[in-house]
Amino acid sequence: MENDSYLCKLCNYTTDKKANYIKHCQTNKHITIKNQSILNNNNNNNNNNNNNNDNINQMKNHINVLEKALVEMIRVSNNKFNQLNNKLIEQSNIIKSLQDYIVSQSDKNEEFDIRIELLEDSNLETF
Repeated sequence: MENDSYLCKLCNYTTDKKANYIKHCQTNKHITIKNQSILNNNNNNNNNNNNNNDNINQMKNHINVLEKALVEMIRVSNNKFNQLNNKLIEQSNIIKSLQDYIVSQSDKNEEFDIRIELLEDSNLETF
């Protein structure tokens, strides 16, 4: 209210008397516009709710796609890990075999060195 004037924004009605404003609010024109405004607001709210539901469904779909991609990535990385682990075990077995071979050869070399020492000690010329 400015300067004792009454404004109905719905109907674009202005009066300087409160009694006229009250009468206006009781007219069919005002009541019809008011009810239409309420219906429009409800429709807008329903549209907003529908848009929100659509957005939520889209987000759920995106989440499902991302979840499937993540599961696939985990499956692939587990397979790669298992492959690498098997190669590591295989290489460890090869290294162990080589170590065993080297030890067995060094034992033979020690036996050979011991025989040579014995021969040298006994001053024998032939083996």
